[in-house]
Amino acid sequence: MSSSTLADEKSIPDITGFHAALLERSQTVRDIVDELCQRDSRFRFIRDSIHEFIMDDGKAGLIFGVIGLMHVRELRPAASDPTQLQSPEVLWEIQQSSATTLMDIICALIYEILDAFNIDITIDQVPQKGNIDHHVELAQDLHKQSKNLPLTPVESAPSKNPLDDKQERYTYQYPDSLALSSKGSKMIRVLRIAPGSGQSCIECHLEVRDLYVDQVDEALSYVWGKCRKGRAIWIDGDIFQVNENLYEILISLRHSHAPRTIWVDAICINQLDLNEKAQQVRHMDEIYSRANKTIIWLGGQTPGLLPTDDPCDIFAPLPLRFGGHQVDQYDLVGILAKVHELALDIPWNTENLTLGMMLIHCVNAIMSNEWWKRVWTIQEAVLPKEHPHFMFRGYEFTFRDLLYAIDSVFRFGRCWPTEPSNITELQDNLMPEKAVEFALAAFAFQLAYWQKNNWRHLLPFLRPGLEHWKLPSSSRSSIHFLLDQTSYYKSTDPRDKYFALQALLPKSKGKLMYVDYTKSKETIFRHATARCYNTDGNLEMTTTFKLLIESQPAMCDVPGPSWVQDFTYSDARYHDSDTSRIVTFGGYLCNKNNWQPEHPSAQNCICFATPSTLFCSGFSIDVIRFMEIIPDLRDNDHSLKRLCTFVKDVQVRQNWMKWNQPGNYEKALSENEISLIESVCIALCDSAMGHLERMHELKAAFNESPLDERLDQRLHRHLFNLIYLKQGINNMNLFTLGETSPFQRASATRENIMRGRAEEVSEMQYFITDKGLVGIATAPVKEGDILAVMHAAPAYFILREVKSSDGHSYVAQRHRMVARAVLSEKKDDMKKKMAKLEARIFEIV
Repeated sequence: MSSSTLADEKSIPDITGFHAALLERSQTVRDIVDELCQRDSRFRFIRDSIHEFIMDDGKAGLIFGVIGLMHVRELRPAASDPTQLQSPEVLWEIQQSSATTLMDIICALIYEILDAFNIDITIDQVPQKGNIDHHVELAQDLHKQSKNLPLTPVESAPSKNPLDDKQERYTYQYPDSLALSSKGSKMIRVLRIAPGSGQSCIECHLEVRDLYVDQVDEALSYVWGKCRKGRAIWIDGDIFQVNENLYEILISLRHSHAPRTIWVDAICINQLDLNEKAQQVRHMDEIYSRANKTIIWLGGQTPGLLPTDDPCDIFAPLPLRFGGHQVDQYDLVGILAKVHELALDIPWNTENLTLGMMLIHCVNAIMSNEWWKRVWTIQEAVLPKEHPHFMFRGYEFTFRDLLYAIDSVFRFGRCWPTEPSNITELQDNLMPEKAVEFALAAFAFQLAYWQKNNWRHLLPFLRPGLEHWKLPSSSRSSIHFLLDQTSYYKSTDPRDKYFALQALLPKSKGKLMYVDYTKSKETIFRHATARCYNTDGNLEMTTTFKLLIESQPAMCDVPGPSWVQDFTYSDARYHDSDTSRIVTFGGYLCNKNNWQPEHPSAQNCICFATPSTLFCSGFSIDVIRFMEIIPDLRDNDHSLKRLCTFVKDVQVRQNWMKWNQPGNYEKALSENEISLIESVCIALCDSAMGHLERMHELKAAFNESPLDERLDQRLHRHLFNLIYLKQGINNMNLFTLGETSPFQRASATRENIMRGRAEEVSEMQYFITDKGLVGIATAPVKEGDILAVMHAAPAYFILREVKSSDGHSYVAQRHRMVARAVLSEKKDDMKKKMAKLEARIFEIV
């Protein structure tokens, strides 16, 4: 049974049959999991997941699907209320979503059986992509095989808690571990803060409550901040040290005449008890969803900064009473009240301009806070039923206010005239000419910053609000999507980059992300990588995240999967080839223009990961024969000249190797050719700095120079131009991270752009293959390594064959990933080369 077996016309009998088949396969999976749970508790989280999927899943489980089938328009009398009925199309989408969730559960079950019993599978056992029946059959076969095998030991807890050396010690001792609470209850602690004022001592009491029966008055969301020397508070008569940031929050939040009860993770969870921490993290979705009020702390009053007359200074305070307005520039609610009175469809005036400027300046200031970059904050703002309350620079506003402000920023952006009114038309008695000039320029900079940094932030997509920001449910329920969208978020513990997404998924899928802090980062990331590969069937995230071995080069030759990705942090969103803003190498790799071309047979790809092996179809493109470190191209008076010389050397080496291959006409490059290559590189560098006439001079020289007699039968002037100029442009683009525009137009900033981008690749390793392909590797490579592509991945990979202990190849050839790569060769040219290659199956270990 495939999840896409039905034709475009979805009849009720077909949908009913599909639903019945899902129930049958779900029961098969549940029977396997129930038996495994009797043997070992490590399978309980899968049992919880399949039970949730069948029975509940937010009132959308398979059992409730039967009720849905009874409410289809085609089966009910015409007199029935159509608003209460579901169409076959909607019902079919629900069934498809259920099939996707079941596939996720089955893949997790297969992975856990392989891991728990140390079983390996062969390529012949790899299930067909998207075929539920094949996956169920593999699970059944592995379950049968496991009955005669011993269980592998459970991974022991790390000898040291990652937070131990970052937290201040305290005399307070938690009386009991919440992890030992009775089965069937969900016990948490809440902090009761005694009344106080000013800088008087903070006194508190911890109370234990049951989420099933007790309410949570308030929950706090904030950034822990850097762990510095703590400040002392008193809990139940003992000293408890908290960091400076939390201390200031507690000072600000406590009431002067009445106690205040609030849930604060750093205090209410014993951070040194890994079992309790894991259990409480699993409850966080209910803590925030049941809290009567959630407070998001973005910071209190900050030291005053002086206003600036530089319009591109995004975060500098605006002049006092900017535009004649009395409202404070950080009072979002007050600014919104004024904006609400505006009519933006009229010609712009100073009121539109200044209020729009104040609004976008305030929103940029709000969303520049570190809170928006921490992964835990997403669920803490998405889950509360009521809109959370923000505390920012002494002002309070709700998430609804922020969404309205964001929508208003969109309105201002759409109404911003392409050619702003003449200054004299905007000018009035309250705003002199210089003030209008400043406001116009500052508004443009603020809007550009918003469009670059804030408008695609994930949180407003997930929090109900702006309709045009809503995401398809299929995207929201994909762990691959959430990991990709949170790639640039940060967390103190790298494992939380995975664990913190649990509550954002449907319950059945969330339970598969079993939170367990006794497992290492490598184990958690291996599980997460395999889950993404097996459920999404592609390796697209390889362009966003590093391989773990790239982050930890010492692991390159250490036993253990080489295909595991490092979800700790990614800078891959930084790429823009048309501006002077920073471009990272990760951003260049992630840019779709630099991805490997899709091969026709990529439609029938294989992509399946076990705890030890990634089975993936693809192509071996070429073998690396030369590698060298890129010189230091960092910004100085000679960096561009050094870049020019370096690209010339690369191009000479590239052609030398390519033309030294058997069957080619030449055995070496002539002096004329080397001189020509050098001329090309100098002209390219000069044109990139704005001297475009050098390129025209070079092209003229191509047409006027005499032919080299040794090349008379093979090359003519056009071929000279085609080979050396095209190679030079491609290589210059590669080592300046895609800076193609200098060859079309001049700009005063081009030199600085090239300097900055060349600096990014300084001291990385480049390589040249047998056939003269030039690329940059993300980690050290060796001669004999293979340049390859995978059907399911948009990036190029460097693979290294694995030898047995006696130095011989295994019966089934195995490889390890050692790096990702980018090439100077363009997509169209690579597509022609790849069309001649035969597909193969890689076993990546």
